[in-house]
Amino acid sequence: MDKPDIVWVARLYGIDLPKTGRDKMTCRCPFHNDKGRPNMVLYVRSSSFHCFNCNAGGDSWDLAGMMEYGSNWDKFNKKMFAELANKLSLGNTRQVPIRKEIVEEERELTRDEKNVIAWASRLYHFPIFGKVSDDVREYLYSRGINKQLISYFQIGNALPGLMVSELMRLPPQKRDQILESCLFYKLEDSSYHSDITISNSTGEKHYFELLRDRIIFPDIDKSGNCLSIVGRIVGKPASKKILRFLSLNDVPKTVWGLARVDPDLPVILTEGLVDVINIISLGYQAITPLGTGIAYKHDSSIKRLKHLLILPQNDMRGKEAVETWKTRFSHAKVLEISYCNDENDFEKDYNDIYVQRGKKDASLILKEAISKVGYQIEPIEMTG
Repeated sequence: MDKPDIVWVARLYGIDLPKTGRDKMTCRCPFHNDKGRPNMVLYVRSSSFHCFNCNAGGDSWDLAGMMEYGSNWDKFNKKMFAELANKLSLGNTRQVPIRKEIVEEERELTRDEKNVIAWASRLYHFPIFGKVSDDVREYLYSRGINKQLISYFQIGNALPGLMVSELMRLPPQKRDQILESCLFYKLEDSSYHSDITISNSTGEKHYFELLRDRIIFPDIDKSGNCLSIVGRIVGKPASKKILRFLSLNDVPKTVWGLARVDPDLPVILTEGLVDVINIISLGYQAITPLGTGIAYKHDSSIKRLKHLLILPQNDMRGKEAVETWKTRFSHAKVLEISYCNDENDFEKDYNDIYVQRGKKDASLILKEAISKVGYQIEPIEMTG
């Protein structure tokens, strides 16, 4: 279903917005006591929002749902979603403005952007094998991602203070370039904790590091260039308000892994990033949009994949995603995976199979599913 326009939703629930703002608007967050300067940003083009104080975030449905139901909001509860949709439309008597996803022109990263993202990726990877990252490695190991995979994918840890201390070593011009980049969000003042404050003749500037305290997954192409970075919280979110994944601001959104696949060989499309890493470790190509939504600008690239295989997750959300993807990518074939549905041994996704049954059995299950749709693929050993 199309998203309601987020500006319309915000105004409907009494959120005070600035009169101007083409791409994004800053406002007070309704989900915490937002004093001083506002901490929540509405991203108009994607019809989404994020608060840099309490970490509330999501799309326009989530904004409306959280305003109506609070912490009980569950977008994937069909009854609740239908009830919310009816409330927004008031029984179809109100015209709800729709923000359809915009097909943006593909743009190349500038040289400066590439350099900044590559620098950040290397910096975040640096402490991953140190004692300070014990909790991150423990989490990765529990998901079947070993030291070899951590090195291969250049996974990192955005330790609080790491980037700030490194910035202080740089010349002011270079430091300011990074602070104004996609890695930071500029706060209006210091009413909320800022990671770094820069003072000059014109006053103070306060910056918040977007991916701080998250596990870092760079999206790297065949040539070793870092196209984007995804940050994931360690473990499960403390609340539904917190986004599990965050991407860089104002950087072309990628389908993670798409830039490094061979389009002539079979490619597996699935929801989860960890699932994709597990699948690649078994010798198969895999990609993920980090959820169920795929930006329309990626359709042409995905349609160029000659042999697209969809691996569904074992929940209602995953099944709905499969139906959507099948419609958009008609040449794709759906893999049938026999998940365990026992109450005490429920398998939600492929990573659960990989962890609970072991790498060998997970490999056999995937190989069998692939063969059922007519492919006999010899796994390719990872190199590099």
